[in-house]
Amino acid sequence: MFKNGSAKHVMARQTDCFERRENGWELIHQHASVPAGGEWDGKITTV
Repeated sequence: MFKNGSAKHVMARQTDCFERRENGWELIHQHASVPAGGEWDGKITTV
């Protein structure tokens, strides 16, 4: 949210990797990404 009260929705992805340990599940890796420039055309592509 911006200072003037307006908001902008941004597409984002997050991946969390957990590992089972003796005392339960532990987060061992986290990755988040957003499209370059914060814009997204709605299409999903793979490289």
